[in-house]
Amino acid sequence: MPPIVFPLILLLFFGLLFLAMILSTVVHELGHAIPLLLFTRRKVCIYLGSYGNTKEGFWVRLGRLNIWMCYNLLRWRKGMCISEEGELPGNVALLYTVSGPAASVIVGAFASFMVFSYDAHGAVKLFGVIFDAFAIFQLFVNLKPNAQITLDDGNVIGSDGTQFSNLFAVMTLPRRLALAIKAFNEKKFEEIAPLLDEVMKTRHRSVRVYKLVFYLYAQAGAFDKAEEVYEILRAKSKPEPVEDAVYAYILLKKGRYDESLKCYNKLIDNDPDNTGYLNNRGFLLSLIGEYQQSIADLDKAIEIQPDLAYALNNRGYAKIKQGKLQDGFEDVMSSLKLDGNNGWAYQTLGIYYLRKGEPDNAFEQFQKAKELEPGLEDIDSLIAEAKAAIKEGPDCRDAVQ
Repeated sequence: MPPIVFPLILLLFFGLLFLAMILSTVVHELGHAIPLLLFTRRKVCIYLGSYGNTKEGFWVRLGRLNIWMCYNLLRWRKGMCISEEGELPGNVALLYTVSGPAASVIVGAFASFMVFSYDAHGAVKLFGVIFDAFAIFQLFVNLKPNAQITLDDGNVIGSDGTQFSNLFAVMTLPRRLALAIKAFNEKKFEEIAPLLDEVMKTRHRSVRVYKLVFYLYAQAGAFDKAEEVYEILRAKSKPEPVEDAVYAYILLKKGRYDESLKCYNKLIDNDPDNTGYLNNRGFLLSLIGEYQQSIADLDKAIEIQPDLAYALNNRGYAKIKQGKLQDGFEDVMSSLKLDGNNGWAYQTLGIYYLRKGEPDNAFEQFQKAKELEPGLEDIDSLIAEAKAAIKEGPDCRDAVQ
């Protein structure tokens, strides 16, 4: 065999592998797009070579189908198919999710059948085998549950397998529980508890259903009902740390601080670097006047996760309550730079201005806090306190009617 033959065979093999990768990505994303085009009237976008980035490429528009193609074909190992915003009907969503990986396998199997049935050229047969193998490999990779994909804008979405698992789980739930999940996703919290009440009247509830009901009750602010479900969960199986953490938060919201603190102590003993636990215990400690311990917890949370807006605000709150007004103010402002829609941070800022003797500014911050989060605890009493201080002020007697 001439020395040049082996490198040529390798070059052919890797060339066919590269071509199979490109074709598999195209077929995969078209597989996702076809159900959307057939069963909805939405515009559909396919990205070949990116997860949403439209630099260094061009658009091809075919009616409702828009395809963005990256100039660099080496990047075509990744792709994405999306449609206009809005929830897809359950069956369409399920078909959309599985049709991408399935399309590559079906096309690969059909291509292999054709090239071997008609005794095609050896290179064509090799390509058919490579494409089929690559498609099957992608099928297992894409349908792996709990996998995530980081988009080019920094957002994280579930892989095909994760989305399929979530969709299947929702579709097999009791109808009212599925509606409660939908209400939660749409932030219609007032609709959640009545739906869950109906779920709790049904029979044959699994542990998975109880866990979802417990979490949703807590998110809806129905803490008494959430606690009842938690006790049922404890009788059926050992709660996981995430359920214990939600229960600790429920106890905090119900004012049972000693019990809540015991729960958080246990959680942090088992997971000392969990910033969520540290943040919540730090806030709880400030509520019971243990400001130094509170700040220690929050310092650690911020050291681990410097962009944790809630921890910065809670540390600011503890410092303000401790009398360190300027230090507390700086923490609250850092928190608002990270999250400008946090009503609790504006409430803390109002407390700072009250402590500083500026009730006008305090009233303004409290109003903004209430606009963002109407359900904030103590906000009405703080607004009343700011109003009273304004009326008593020498220059602001008529500022608030």
